Amino acid sequence: MAILIELHAAIQEDLKRRFPNVNVLPSYPKLSDGIAPLPALIVEFVNLREGDNSGLNGGRTFIGTFQARLLADPNNANVEHVARVLALEIAEFVSGNDWNLAVGVGRLPDNYIERDRMWAEADSYVVWLIEWTHTLYPCTCSSINKGIPGAAVGAVRFDLEQALTERELAQAQANLDLPWNYALLFNALIL
Repeated sequence: MAILIELHAAIQEDLKRRFPNVNVLPSYPKLSDGIAPLPALIVEFVNLREGDNSGLNGGRTFIGTFQARLLADPNNANVEHVARVLALEIAEFVSGNDWNLAVGVGRLPDNYIERDRMWAEADSYVVWLIEWTHTLYPCTCSSINKGIPGAAVGAVRFDLEQALTERELAQAQANLDLPWNYALLFNALIL
C-alpha cells in the first residue's frame, strides 16, 4: 500500500516542522553509537489490521498503527518532566491529524502515552512511547478524489479489488521500492 509510505513520510516531515528542536530520525539508529542531538523522535509503522469495512463506497478499510519513541538525555535537569510534557505535545499533534492525505485522522488508543521501559537497548535514555492509529482506505484514486476531505491526488496507487498476477505484483513492488516491512504488508493485502 503506497499510502503507508506516503503517510509515514508526511508524519515525519510534519513532526520536523512542528518540533524543530527535536531530532526526528528516519529509522532506528544503532544506539551503541549514541544519538545526537537529543531529544530524538523515532517514528515507525508497527502493524496493520482490517477495519470495519465502512470505507469509501462501502469498501474495505484498514487500521494502521504508528508508534513514536521520544528519547531524552537522562542527565538533563528535570528530564522526566520535560520529556513527559514533550510526549504529550507530540500526542496532541498526531491526534486528529490527517497529514493532508486521504486517511482517517489520528486516534490515540487508551493508555498509549507512557514511559517505555521495554526497549532494553535504550536503557541509557529516558524513553516515552506515543501510539496512534489511522484508518486507511485502499481504493482507486478516482474514488478518493470525489469529494473526500484531505484527499491527495495519487495518494493510493492500486485498487486492491483488482486481482494482480504474480508478475504484476512483483513489478508493482519493484516500482514502489518498498522497505521490507511494507513489502510484507503489500503482499498480504494484495493477495
